[in-house]
Amino acid sequence: MSKSKRILSILLSAIVLLTMSGVGVFAADEIAAPAPEDQIAAEEPMDAAEGKDLNDATITVDYQVDWDYTGSAIEPEVTVKDGDKTLVKDTDYTVVYKNNIEVSTEGGEAEIHITAVADSGYTGERIVKFIISEPETVSLEDADIEDIDDQVFDNTAKEPDVKISYNGETLQEGVHYTVAYENNVNLTTDPTTGETKMAKAIITAIEGSGFTGTVTEEFRIVDELPDLGKIKNLEAMSGFESVTLTWDPVEGADTYLVMRTDQKWGSKKQGAYWPRDLYSLKSYKKKWDKISKHPMWENCNKGTVKIYKKYTYKVYAAKYVDGVTEPGPGQVKIGKQVYQVSKARTIKHKCVSKLRITCKVTAGTTLYARDGSHKSLTIHSGDKIVTDGYGAGCYYFTKKNARFRMNNARCYATDADYLRSKNSDYTKKEAEYFINHERLKYARPKSTSKNYFIWVSTYTQHVYAFKKSGNKWKCIRHWDCSSGDKNTPSPNGNKELWKKIRYRHSTDYWNCFSTLNALHGIKPASVAGYDWTRYLGQIKSGGCVRNRDENAGWIYHNVPTGTKIMVY
Repeated sequence: MSKSKRILSILLSAIVLLTMSGVGVFAADEIAAPAPEDQIAAEEPMDAAEGKDLNDATITVDYQVDWDYTGSAIEPEVTVKDGDKTLVKDTDYTVVYKNNIEVSTEGGEAEIHITAVADSGYTGERIVKFIISEPETVSLEDADIEDIDDQVFDNTAKEPDVKISYNGETLQEGVHYTVAYENNVNLTTDPTTGETKMAKAIITAIEGSGFTGTVTEEFRIVDELPDLGKIKNLEAMSGFESVTLTWDPVEGADTYLVMRTDQKWGSKKQGAYWPRDLYSLKSYKKKWDKISKHPMWENCNKGTVKIYKKYTYKVYAAKYVDGVTEPGPGQVKIGKQVYQVSKARTIKHKCVSKLRITCKVTAGTTLYARDGSHKSLTIHSGDKIVTDGYGAGCYYFTKKNARFRMNNARCYATDADYLRSKNSDYTKKEAEYFINHERLKYARPKSTSKNYFIWVSTYTQHVYAFKKSGNKWKCIRHWDCSSGDKNTPSPNGNKELWKKIRYRHSTDYWNCFSTLNALHGIKPASVAGYDWTRYLGQIKSGGCVRNRDENAGWIYHNVPTGTKIMVY
């Protein structure tokens, strides 16, 4: 091999290794796998009778790139295509795996050798690489731990069973975790001194179980169990910087108490074991007999709360106790009022994850908070700021516990900086809750003559389509989209589907909502010069909202002109 060809082969190998991620769909015009040295002859002019080399530009290989270590050989299935034609294993090619057991190291990735079968019409060998990674461990904090029931005092140590699950799988004591107990003999609240010590179950992950860390679950030891019913059907939903909790009303309850478990425990004066920052939902007292579910909003930007962090919430049913000034077992004092409380119901949740965009500041200035806190922030040219929101060409972020906005004249962001977290879109139920909320009545159609409503979420880069169902909007479809970038943002606000164009600028299904800005289909790669689909879910377009053809076509064929479109 000539020196120049050897250098070219090394560079191509480096490009392939640097660009492998997710599911490996390798189109040779982007990151073609280099031929091994014994196949370099294929670079020379090839006799057509010899067949097409597997490293030809039209040959693509689809396979899973990243795998967890199992201790056994890992053999990913591959799909080999020549353009639109799918090749047949053992007829057109054979597959051999190498280095496919141990965890991969740099330069020691597992390999799939795809070799052409003689007289198949193909020649040569294609080598693609995949990675075997150390299996990820899960923190016990992310597992679901069932609340421990109150225990009745009888002078013996209380060691109630702990019930833990993760993704629907029940964890086993002695296999996944061990449990130790503290403060588990005496009453939680000492009747003589009023001092309170919660009983504790300390749960520790067993090494090698796939779980890590230690969590503590508290419970109470009381003289008698409260007579209030339990909280049932507790659910949590993500909102834009908020978490909404709903549950069924509890018979006999006068109010409900909600706490987040990261909050600090209060002093004896405040009820001993109750948190300082407590939500008492007394304002809904008269409405409980009229609604089937009861909402509570938790502002995820309050104080030092992180938008993307998952918190545990506890909800208690509570009943006023008249004529009592100090709390007894199973009771709590807030202000001057004593409550009898039920066993808590617990749920974990977090705000919806949005686009995270890293911006490099190009012009220093002083920004002023947009949340009414009157705080200011000085930024300098060259600073890098991770933003969590985007709209109308502006980026939003939280610093110093305040909300700031930075416009496109002061930052620069590349496509590679638009990162999305898993589960970054609203579920159908969350989207319906948001759209049907009283606070959005100004954005919804005032007339019921149009049975459809479209919401383009620029924060999650997702489209939600709704259809009228009674007096509510029901989410019937949703999909990833790509809205305008920082230089050409999509028009925000309440728009209307005013015109449909079947074909324009080499693209199908133009559903125009602002002049000629439209929710339209995807331009073919042969025309666009690149694959538009790879940018769905990212900020990329020239002001329109790009969608897969089947989704843009669905709007074109089903949603009538005059339908309201909210871009927000």
